[in-house]
Amino acid sequence: MKKFTFLFAILLGMVFSSVAQPKIGVRAGYNLTRVAKLADLDDYEYGRAGFDWKSAANFGVTIDLRKSERFVFRPGIYFSMKGFKDNGSMMPVTNLNYLEMPLLAVFQISLGEKTRLEFQIGPYVAYGVCGKYKFESGVVKKNDSFESVYTKFPSFKDGDFKRFDLGGNAGLGVNYEHYYLGASYELGTTFIMTDAPNHCISVNLGYIF
Repeated sequence: MKKFTFLFAILLGMVFSSVAQPKIGVRAGYNLTRVAKLADLDDYEYGRAGFDWKSAANFGVTIDLRKSERFVFRPGIYFSMKGFKDNGSMMPVTNLNYLEMPLLAVFQISLGEKTRLEFQIGPYVAYGVCGKYKFESGVVKKNDSFESVYTKFPSFKDGDFKRFDLGGNAGLGVNYEHYYLGASYELGTTFIMTDAPNHCISVNLGYIF
């Protein structure tokens, strides 16, 4: 965690030294997230090759460092909630919450005096800070039927899921004056669990100061 924060501070120092008048932005939005396993025989037994999508959220801060009229370098830091569902299994809900740093190259096209269309692409690095998963610990009889009993466990504490994640981000957005609306897709390159990287679709609103 300390190394992650130190790396972010060094990066900002380097880019601030080469760009005048950076613009700070705040973002918040919706995540639709899961992990997707590589296809194998066990997956096809259940008729799918991944887990179910889970709704979550994200919020963070960005810094726009303009290099030219059409190009902006945009680092940021987010609290991004991820995870997955696996309905019908012994582990139905898993929450994986990250401190995440995207490093995006943003290409902007003017659509008018106050409006810009932008395309973003770049890597991200993330560190798992918290989260819990439910695991079936038994069954109880209730009203002539049996119901599962679940116990919650920390997601990252015992190495059940890897803390460090690395991947790529691509997206599309619109800036109107100080306001931002955009959507992006993240694909992890790190196996958070066996043969399973993170996938995340995000829709964000923002304000640029």
